[in-house]
Amino acid sequence: MSLPFTCPLCGRKFCVDHHLPENHNCPRIDEAKPPYVKTTTSDTSSMSEETEWTPLFPLRERPTSRIRRGFNFSRKEVLHLTIAAILTALIALSFQPELAISLRGVFLAVVMPISFLLHEIAHKFTAQRFGIWAEFRLMLFGVLLTLFSLVSPFKILAPGAVMIASPTNMEEEGKISVAGPLVNLFLGIFFWGLYYLYTQFQTVLCIGIFLNGFIALFNLFPVGILDGEKVLHWNKVIWGATFMLALFLTIFGGWVCL
Repeated sequence: MSLPFTCPLCGRKFCVDHHLPENHNCPRIDEAKPPYVKTTTSDTSSMSEETEWTPLFPLRERPTSRIRRGFNFSRKEVLHLTIAAILTALIALSFQPELAISLRGVFLAVVMPISFLLHEIAHKFTAQRFGIWAEFRLMLFGVLLTLFSLVSPFKILAPGAVMIASPTNMEEEGKISVAGPLVNLFLGIFFWGLYYLYTQFQTVLCIGIFLNGFIALFNLFPVGILDGEKVLHWNKVIWGATFMLALFLTIFGGWVCL
């Protein structure tokens, strides 16, 4: 999942605390400020004219430098990840409640939360590798939408996303975004290998292929706040390769599961 807010000036994605132009060092910040006021100040050595700019919005505290590199979780983040995992497992069981105690039902209820969490953690760890603060957070609207999906025939899994506080450049943003789908592609290929090694479990392992292929495919669509929009903007070749592999795993997994 990606960040939910878009800067109206530079078009980049940010969390709720940093979507304002003043809060992420927007390169087009001048367009968000009123006309400047010129003042003249005196100096003992020379006369100089200084230009003062008044922000349109008051500045809030934000990270002014990157954090020390390292992988870590806060207590709040662990709580949010745990709730997200529980919601994901419930969504998995809601597909076919009558199969909840079957091998397929249990497998789906275990693999789906793992696939979702590893996707989000991959975003987080990649950001932290660049020295960028990143933590998973539940979003109220997403949680409510996910809860509604439990009783709806249309399933939507969007309890939260990884929030990034520090400014990033295009390359870092692309690498952070592609990390999540790459994990799902790896898991899909892993289950694909097991599918041929353990033929007696093919009816179960095909779920892992399809599920991870679909998660990667959905997130790689280059629209809105999805990962694909930033990956395509950064590197079209990488986006195309990952998208096609995700499409193949989704089609193959769905076909063998029928």
